[in-house]
Amino acid sequence: MKVTIFSLFVASVAGNISLLAFKDAGCPGDPFDHVESQAGNPEQNSGCIPVGDYKSVNIANADSGFKCNLYSDTSCNNFIKSVSDRVCDSTEGQGVECFAQAEFDNPFFETTARVTIGKSSINTDINPDQWIRDAVSSGCADRGCDPNTPFTSVFDHFLKKCEQHGSASGSFDSTDERDYMTNVLATAMQTFMTNIKQDGANEVVDASGNPTNLVLTFDIPSFAQIVIVDNSGAIKAQLAISLSTDKCTSGIDVCSGIVGTVASSALEAVPVVGGVASATFDIICDATGQD
Repeated sequence: MKVTIFSLFVASVAGNISLLAFKDAGCPGDPFDHVESQAGNPEQNSGCIPVGDYKSVNIANADSGFKCNLYSDTSCNNFIKSVSDRVCDSTEGQGVECFAQAEFDNPFFETTARVTIGKSSINTDINPDQWIRDAVSSGCADRGCDPNTPFTSVFDHFLKKCEQHGSASGSFDSTDERDYMTNVLATAMQTFMTNIKQDGANEVVDASGNPTNLVLTFDIPSFAQIVIVDNSGAIKAQLAISLSTDKCTSGIDVCSGIVGTVASSALEAVPVVGGVASATFDIICDATGQD
């Protein structure tokens, strides 16, 4: 089952900026190099270009929302200034990066978030939103995740003691990207949650015979993944969560009839984190049972 939705808060930008670099101040004669924001790059970002020693630059053409950063070194670590006007600027430097401001502000600008939910499920006493966050907190750092450091929990389930594990894997460029993908997966898992019930294991009753220690259990997917791809299909970031249990599998098919609900009301409402948000969602619930 599959559906594609578009978030309305991200606008499309198409355009370019072209910078000319000159050996001498005042932009005399012919430029010795030029830098463009696109130059075949679907992300509308030239990346750091080690132009070499220039003493002036001029913007040959610039569409709205584009600019170039000038740097004093070829690695683009020492920022000097930004330029976007079609006038000669006698700034000396060595590195240049030209880009669309929207792409610069939001690394996931004009990307597709491919979200996959596994068919199989487990029964657990941990809300799926919390499962995702605990797995990420246990296994992930600023740029990636170690699936060998899972979150572990134990609970009594109808007289069975269930050991539960949640592990995270993935790669990303910032904590904002990590946290945004975490929120998307948490929202997706929350929406796919089914069969909420009370567990009467080791029931304790009060003087009136009413249970006092019932806990809620949930049937939730055992796998969720988000892969962020750009317009060329290249992967920009990804995050996957795998949940397992030794005794408390539920046998519930979580895919039945829920994908449309996720698409229409849940993922598109996930808030931006530090300016990071995907433009499009492509959602699949794995009806083949291959997690």
